[in-house]
Amino acid sequence: MIKLESENHSLLTPNESYIIGLYLGGKSTVELSKMFTMSSEGIRKVLKRHNIRRRTTAETSSVHVLNHQYFDVINDKTKAFWLGFITRFGIVVRRNTIMLIVNGSHLDLLERFKREISFSKTIYKSKNRNRYSLTIASAQFVEKLSNLEWQTNLLAHIKPELHPSVIHGLELE
Repeated sequence: MIKLESENHSLLTPNESYIIGLYLGGKSTVELSKMFTMSSEGIRKVLKRHNIRRRTTAETSSVHVLNHQYFDVINDKTKAFWLGFITRFGIVVRRNTIMLIVNGSHLDLLERFKREISFSKTIYKSKNRNRYSLTIASAQFVEKLSNLEWQTNLLAHIKPELHPSVIHGLELE
């Protein structure tokens, strides 16, 4: 068994080495906790013990791929529908962060939306409920939605022929 040394000169077990490598490669502590059947806190302790700096929220967001320009131009029914979907299920949780929360009956839509915007982040399942969430932390993405007045005056910025698609996304239960 080969053991590697970390910066603080304590020996790394093979699992710790693998955890650190995956974390530095972009995996989150939550993703790693599921992979290694240990708590997120346990993962954070491994990182701390070996002087691995935790990513900030902004850095975490930049690890994930996202088409930031997706809503630059609302020129088809699909984008109009997704705009309605975001308006219906999205909430602003921080300045540049939107969280979409759906129940299990809309999980397929959340997964399709994630693919549509080329987003690589994992959908989170609530432990005690049949709810799923996707957090999008992107100043550019949120700014574009804000410019469309997505929470107050959305239809004013959309071509009238696309209004039925926006409304369809808004009317999902």
